[in-house]
Amino acid sequence: MAVGPRFATVGAGSLWVLSQSDGSVSRIDLRTNKVLAVIAVHVPGAGGEICYGGGFIWVTMSGTPVTRIDPLRNKVIDQYVNYPKADAIRYGFGSVWVSDHGKGDLWRIDAGKLPRAR
Repeated sequence: MAVGPRFATVGAGSLWVLSQSDGSVSRIDLRTNKVLAVIAVHVPGAGGEICYGGGFIWVTMSGTPVTRIDPLRNKVIDQYVNYPKADAIRYGFGSVWVSDHGKGDLWRIDAGKLPRAR
């Protein structure tokens, strides 16, 4: 298994880093370079990706294609599992885009139809 942080994105005033070793996401303040929060996402593995869009942090990993993190609370609010080859994730045009490198599929998820963060 891969070790340590590998993927990063910027959003909501912070740098967000996905750690492949334990599947956590760290939030780092851009001004002070200090860790503000470590969020237990529980998605360790050798792949994955992270992005920001629509006011949320989005994470993907094989077996767990979509995790949505609320940056206001530094908390996982949605997590969908049982997809063996989810790999890349991006946000654009009001949607989350997830690639499945096992099947060669591209999934479009209308972010406006997901449950609201509570």
